[in-house]
Amino acid sequence: MSDRQPAKTINNKIDEEHNAPIFSGSVLALAFISIFLGGVIYLLWRPVTIKIFYWLELFGLGTMITYIRVCCEPVYHYIPKWIIYSLPNGLWSFSYALIIAHLWIGRNSIMKYFWLTSIPIVGLGYEMLQYFQVIPGTFCIIDLLLCVFGILLGSYIAYSIKRCDGGIFTKVGVSK
Repeated sequence: MSDRQPAKTINNKIDEEHNAPIFSGSVLALAFISIFLGGVIYLLWRPVTIKIFYWLELFGLGTMITYIRVCCEPVYHYIPKWIIYSLPNGLWSFSYALIIAHLWIGRNSIMKYFWLTSIPIVGLGYEMLQYFQVIPGTFCIIDLLLCVFGILLGSYIAYSIKRCDGGIFTKVGVSK
């Protein structure tokens, strides 16, 4: 049996003695909204040749998605192309950067360097692999720029939340 005690909860945060990540509800909400919005853009206005439509068909959701797409099709012509084709990448990069940075900023672990480095590698690497035609897809400089913006914004917000919560400068549960 383990001699580790369950983590003490102080102000809805887990204490540092157990080295458990402190996860803010606002981070989860922002990350979820970002991923959800990117997914909605994909489902409503991206070409049906993308693999996700095949998966949705397997789960019996193809007819419903087709109906929703037909209803939203008139709006398609008024939406700038960069929103349809580039914004989802920026939103997902934002979400990934927000979650990873929030979990690892201020932690004393060698693993934090791996995870923090993964943010630009995952975000920018995907687009660069398309540029060099290693993976299928179309390289787009706007995708790359929105990815960089998403990474910077997500990291900045994660750092700001940690700073405001005292996650970097004070011990958990100690009032300012």
